[in-house]
Amino acid sequence: MTKTYNNQAVQTFEVGLAIEQFLIAPFGQTFTPEVVDPGSPPSGFYFMGPVVEDSPSVVITREKYTLDTGLPRSRAYEEILGVSATISFRLYSNSFYQAQFALGNVSTITTVTTIASGDVKTQYYGLSQITNYALLGVADFTNGYQVVHDFPKVSPSGDFTEEFRQAAPEMPFSFNALSVPTTVNGCLQPVLGKRHFISTGATC
Repeated sequence: MTKTYNNQAVQTFEVGLAIEQFLIAPFGQTFTPEVVDPGSPPSGFYFMGPVVEDSPSVVITREKYTLDTGLPRSRAYEEILGVSATISFRLYSNSFYQAQFALGNVSTITTVTTIASGDVKTQYYGLSQITNYALLGVADFTNGYQVVHDFPKVSPSGDFTEEFRQAAPEMPFSFNALSVPTTVNGCLQPVLGKRHFISTGATC
């Protein structure tokens, strides 16, 4: 008999070690579920670089309407009123290119000038322009499985904090997922994203 205090994993794929990496693309770029190699990204996606360990977070929030009835009151009904998703992480980077994604800027609003020592790439705070992207979060587990967080439309969140306080500079990223009409069980529904659980067959 399996004792509960052993906390034994009945299915071995539930145990593993992973670090999530992120790939980004212009909004409209599609992704077909498959094993993702960050070193050779799917067509149209760009590998964003090394993440700060333990910084990735994908938070799905559901707003519920609830109805309690009777005395004493008990829960009789629940309905989903709204759904939101936030993806946040930090990269080891001080690159202007990554900063564009964090700020929601695109190349057309990044000024490049030339000085004797090289290029000066200037970005602007406070602009009203925000760019939407497609975002993939890829986590390889040591036991041969991969989880892909697939968000076809994300927008940089309102806050951006840049702090150079450590030997390795860290740049924060936070995106809000926006809904995209998706056919689910034969019905067209607004979907924020998908979670793909993929068997890779590769173990460390």
